[in-house]
Amino acid sequence: MRFLTRITRGNGDDPRPRATWRVLFPILFTILLGGMLFPLIALQVTPLGEFGLQILTDVLLLIGFALVLYVSAKYLDRRPVSAYGFHLSRDWAIDFAGGALLGIVLVGTTFGIGYAAGLIEITAVWSAGDAPSVLAWLLLFGVGWFTVGIWEEGLFRGVFILNGIEGLAARLASPQQVFIGAWAVSTITFGVIHVPLSRVPEGVSLLGLLAVWTLLGGVLGLSYLFSGELAFPIGLHFTFNFAVNNVFLGIAEPGQIALPTVIRPELTASELWYPLAGLPMILTVLAGYPLVVGWFYFRHGELTVANSLATITDYGTEQ
Repeated sequence: MRFLTRITRGNGDDPRPRATWRVLFPILFTILLGGMLFPLIALQVTPLGEFGLQILTDVLLLIGFALVLYVSAKYLDRRPVSAYGFHLSRDWAIDFAGGALLGIVLVGTTFGIGYAAGLIEITAVWSAGDAPSVLAWLLLFGVGWFTVGIWEEGLFRGVFILNGIEGLAARLASPQQVFIGAWAVSTITFGVIHVPLSRVPEGVSLLGLLAVWTLLGGVLGLSYLFSGELAFPIGLHFTFNFAVNNVFLGIAEPGQIALPTVIRPELTASELWYPLAGLPMILTVLAGYPLVVGWFYFRHGELTVANSLATITDYGTEQ
């Protein structure tokens, strides 16, 4: 019994489960709902085909995540939902806009590099692909990617890093080690989980795809550490996905449905030089690190871990 308590309960006077369980519960339940239950529900109720199924599943997944987060916050974390980074305000909106702009810049730069190097050929502009129309479905996919940005950032930045800091603070003496450790574990987990879940076109290097997702997770996590809010990460995640799939790099591979996209490209390179998961994207995502640093230095006049994260070394600290 004592052994069971040791592996399930927190340290000292903390009555909550260990940080590991407080992270795993919402991630596993959200993925379970999104990967199994909600697609089955969406399949029964949507008349809009495969595209409608995908978007409806994204919306249902956000609803499921909200329920899981509420339960986790109230009964496991014992903190308000806003503590994960949902303190909505004017500053929150500004950071969301900054993240959204960066997402477009990163993918647009990747496209520009690929086009200038002859790795990309434009085959169509304002293409409906396999969708019934362009504008309406671009807007619907925008809604879908926005919901993905909310629940993925809520999980991998809000829940993961917040609890990671609390868990590591009980084991590591150095605050720097605590913040770097929570950021690193969240970043690596984000990258590893995304590889098997990604839409993988022919010619993609899985190692390159892992590098892109992991590096992107690092950028998202860095913005969360500097702000303590999910605004910038949600904005960046939303427009990065939207720009990759529906603006600059909406690639139609044989055997895969063609998404509606502003620019329809054909990629003439593979593996290391494949724009989506090779050097072009890796280099531009790396450029996101100094851009995030510059944004938060400009916003706050200094570069420090957000106070709401720097002070959560003890259970019960107000967020």
